[in-house]
Amino acid sequence: MNIREKLEKGTLLFDGGIGTYLASLAGGPENNPESYNIKDPALVAEVHRQYIEAGADCITANTYALNRIVSKDDPENIKKSIIAGFSIADKAAREAGAAAFASIGPAHGIHDNEIVDGEYIW
Repeated sequence: MNIREKLEKGTLLFDGGIGTYLASLAGGPENNPESYNIKDPALVAEVHRQYIEAGADCITANTYALNRIVSKDDPENIKKSIIAGFSIADKAAREAGAAAFASIGPAHGIHDNEIVDGEYIW
């Protein structure tokens, strides 16, 4: 059943905070949970599988803090990590009959819309 059919039949259950969960497994938020998309994709995939096994219909990519304003990383590295993060989520979702969604959080403290809008357009 596809995601639209599931939605027509009732409520969709999403996963929890993947970055928070990864940070707890890695020893704390200072370990940058989004970096695991590149350095330990198997761990990220396992967390997705755990959420799906717990009943999630939908999982979100491990990409919440991946923008230049928050991560302060090189734009090309950010792009690679976003692509990797979504690919990991998409594969885990497809294997289990779930759906994967992209997730990029806000750029806190920035009030210039041109900077923020430019951050989310490639």
